[in-house]
Amino acid sequence: MDFTVLLLFLFVTGHSRAQPQSLLVEYPADGAGNISLNTSIVIRSPLPIDSGSISFRYPDAEASGYRFDQPVISLYPLHAMDDTARRQNDIVKGVYHLDDHYTLRFTPRHPLHAGTKYRCIVRGLRQHVDAGAIFMDSLSTVFTTRFDAPRLRRCSMDTMRALRCTDSIRLAFDGDMMPYRDLLPGLISVERMTGGDTTERLPAGIRVSEDGMDVLIVPQPRWPSGCAVKVACRLSEITGSTVVDRAVVLPVRQAGRVVMNVRSVDGSELPAHVHDVVLSQERLAIEGEPLHLAMPVVMGERWRFVRWESGLLVDIDGRRDAMVDIPVTCDMLAATIPVTVVVERIPSKVVVMKGSMGGRVVVRDGKGTVLRTVGPGMRTVIDCATVAMPLIVHAVPDRKYVFSHWETPVASMTSTSPVMMIPANGTTQQPVLPRFTPQPQPYARIFRLKAEVQDMDANPLFDVRDGVKFTTVREHTEGIKVQRTVCIQAGACWEITGHTDAAAGATVWYDVPKQQSCVTGWLLDPENRIVFHCRRSAIRLRIDKVMLASDAATDIVVGRSPHPETVVDLERRAQTASGPQWQYIASSACTNGGTVFSTYGLQCGDNVRITIRASWRRGEYWQFWSDVPGYVRPGNEERSNGSVRYTMAIGRDMARFTTTPCGNTAGGDPEIRIRACFGQQFGIDGIGVRMLVTNGTNRGDARFVERWLDPLIYHDLLPDEPIGGRQLEYIPRLGTPVKVRYTTAVDIRAIHAGAMIAESYGNVLVNDPMMKGLDFTVVSSSGQHIQFHPADGRPADIVEFRICDPSTIPRKQALHLGSVLLTCGTNVRSLRGLPLATDNSFVLSTVEAPGYGLFLQRVGLKYDGDWDLWPFEMYGEPYHAVYGGVLGVDKAYETGPSFKRLPECDARQGESACTYSQSDKDSPMDMGGKTLLFQPFWMDLRDHAFMHIQTYDEDCKSNDKCLVNRVRDLLDVVKKRAESYKGNPAKGISWENNIGDLITIGAEFIRTLLPQDDQDDHLGSATFLENIGTVWGVRSDRGAAFTLHGGDASYEVLARLYPRRAVIR
Repeated sequence: MDFTVLLLFLFVTGHSRAQPQSLLVEYPADGAGNISLNTSIVIRSPLPIDSGSISFRYPDAEASGYRFDQPVISLYPLHAMDDTARRQNDIVKGVYHLDDHYTLRFTPRHPLHAGTKYRCIVRGLRQHVDAGAIFMDSLSTVFTTRFDAPRLRRCSMDTMRALRCTDSIRLAFDGDMMPYRDLLPGLISVERMTGGDTTERLPAGIRVSEDGMDVLIVPQPRWPSGCAVKVACRLSEITGSTVVDRAVVLPVRQAGRVVMNVRSVDGSELPAHVHDVVLSQERLAIEGEPLHLAMPVVMGERWRFVRWESGLLVDIDGRRDAMVDIPVTCDMLAATIPVTVVVERIPSKVVVMKGSMGGRVVVRDGKGTVLRTVGPGMRTVIDCATVAMPLIVHAVPDRKYVFSHWETPVASMTSTSPVMMIPANGTTQQPVLPRFTPQPQPYARIFRLKAEVQDMDANPLFDVRDGVKFTTVREHTEGIKVQRTVCIQAGACWEITGHTDAAAGATVWYDVPKQQSCVTGWLLDPENRIVFHCRRSAIRLRIDKVMLASDAATDIVVGRSPHPETVVDLERRAQTASGPQWQYIASSACTNGGTVFSTYGLQCGDNVRITIRASWRRGEYWQFWSDVPGYVRPGNEERSNGSVRYTMAIGRDMARFTTTPCGNTAGGDPEIRIRACFGQQFGIDGIGVRMLVTNGTNRGDARFVERWLDPLIYHDLLPDEPIGGRQLEYIPRLGTPVKVRYTTAVDIRAIHAGAMIAESYGNVLVNDPMMKGLDFTVVSSSGQHIQFHPADGRPADIVEFRICDPSTIPRKQALHLGSVLLTCGTNVRSLRGLPLATDNSFVLSTVEAPGYGLFLQRVGLKYDGDWDLWPFEMYGEPYHAVYGGVLGVDKAYETGPSFKRLPECDARQGESACTYSQSDKDSPMDMGGKTLLFQPFWMDLRDHAFMHIQTYDEDCKSNDKCLVNRVRDLLDVVKKRAESYKGNPAKGISWENNIGDLITIGAEFIRTLLPQDDQDDHLGSATFLENIGTVWGVRSDRGAAFTLHGGDASYEVLARLYPRRAVIR
């Protein structure tokens, strides 16, 4: 008996030792939730684990050469369970580690997906037992990861229209990205879109900020100018939900508009003509093309150039050269590049006259009117702005005195003639003083007449005595008073405009300038003077700018002229204190018979220099001067730094036309004409889109219009567009139309062959915002999505691309909030067979945003504010205070209807039902879709949708200070503060920071009413703040109908979109 029992005991003991002991998943437990995304799987064995049974290198072979068919620990999302092939692909790879002989730890190489249920299967593990190593039973467990994976809150590209080549891109998240630092190259990609579905990876540095909340993308070294940069953030790699993925595309700026401003040194007001001269220099600064700016030294009669000022163009900031050429690099560019011209007032033009012993001075204006008579010791100041110029001053000696000379501080006014002309530009801050000397003794009467010539427009480079000659004796001396005649002859460039006879006391101006003139005058004692007033002939120079279709000067493209950035500058040689220099002459452009031209006021004999700068970025190039009959061709060609220069001397024989009226220039003067001929490569002249333009602050007054945009800065906003960004018109079935205007007629066959490609992405179907698969790529063809203009039989130079794919059912089209990348490749050809010089890509965004509404569906309470005493069920008396609005870049909108009390009641407590009745045992209360926020027309692309709701239980005993009776006052205080925030389009308003301020202000108001213990009970509150990143909460991983939790309250909310037009697919 005892022996039998002993045998039975040994058998059972030996059998039990041969059985493997059960494994235990120490962490995470089966069914556990809210597990960290960076968790490890910890397996505990009651007996030592055989390390040879662990698949350390799965799926590769182990060090021993053995290859496991499956890993010891299979960890995969539960949704992949039924698909073996998919499960194998979804198996989480990781690292095994034996913490000790009994504990195996498996650590995934990457964080797990958020909010995802995982299954963990352990199999094939062996234990060490006395009899050797035996396999343990398989083990399976299920757990769920936490839902708080980071979400992309905003991207700096959302508030930009274009990137600068050195701009960093900042992605802001609502959670810590530091644990995902090693995953960033797979989560975030930076690519260059090259048309169609093709992309090119761009080198960029990606790093996490110190607090882990931001990811910074830095170009290495720069973003390529003109390209389209796509930043894609695929958080689905860690969340498992593709809804949270985002992609943003922006063009890289290649040009910026130079905006000219002018100010005076002393801040005084400037006349219109000064503004006109400065504004004529507005143009684009284009990368790789020198920027040329020029100012005339003197603007009008009273202002002169001082210096340039610019914060962005540091190469010209502070420079005093009136003409500057600077290279433009991409880091200088911005939407607007302010350049300020500083001018100063030329000191008032006054003539100071002082009399001296021995005579007097008679001052006449240009019309012969006597202005002053200045005797010995007298002093007078004449303001030249108030009189007709020039001034004629006549020194009249007393008896027994003779005129000697003038003492003047201005060298050009030095004269030995008693009759002197002070020109229109004459200024004498110091006195002009005549000198007289006594008549020599013994006194004998001698009568004299002297004649001389004076230049009305004195110029140090020209001497009137070289251009005008006397044809008679210029000096006469007699012993008696008689008359004599003196004559002069003007040379080729000179003309005689009048004369002054000192004896007659007046100046005679000729109605028509003469080439020769004779004047008879009296000989006087001691002397009479005749002064002939001369000048170089006024000649105008007209420069035409035409575009040629070929190398023939007569093959002019009708109706098309060179771009304003193709510049023809004129300079005139002038003498300055520092020596001869070229000075810029300003002019305005005019049009006559379809020809654009500029005219310049010159004088015969002037030496001028013409500089031509053709804009190669516009595809334009210099050809030659035309030999049209009567036109002149400048010579002395000189090429340097991408410009071409010519010089010529202005001669009267060149002027074969009469001046064409232009601006303030009247016709009649002789005119020289030259014609500059330019060629045009086949290129793109403009992009036409239908865009939203505002008409005041009421969004209902906005409308869609067609605008043509400059292809170099097409992305920049126009002044009347919404400040949050451009919105293109949605057209059912056809998407949105985009027109491309080429510089010359296009070959339709090339377009039909697919030379243009449109990629439509980011599309949102307003009645099903969560739908995917709406993006598409379509090429140009002979389908109905391509139209040509004009359609009257003339060669077409405009291609209209309607962004849709007619071959799809339902039809794919550019939908709301989507963008378009339009690529015109080098296989686009002109009718003459010329290809586009380069590929051109245009990022056109965004198709119009719909209206928006936020509605309260139900409110649930876990605690209603009143204690229940069994068997009685107590009901709370809840009410709600709601803050809300559309928070724009510049201010808060729609605050009036969005700040409200629920139930809506203005009566005092006890006078009406101003609360609801609800128990925490009840189902959530149906709120009937109460409107919390509503913008019926359209959302600005930088708007935030905001709502904050607070729930209280009426429990207060003081009617005057109970919140239930002061909700309206609370709403007014917070609403007033919300409406006080102001911002500008550049910086906007930091609403995410200000929301806390608004809630705090409301809380402080409530505290001032009563102590918290005496006030109505606060049951709960929740805040909603969303932007375009989640389509204002409509397109997120929680869906458009979602629940907000706060305290003991839960709020079921529905967000909806309201399109202007129904979507027809």
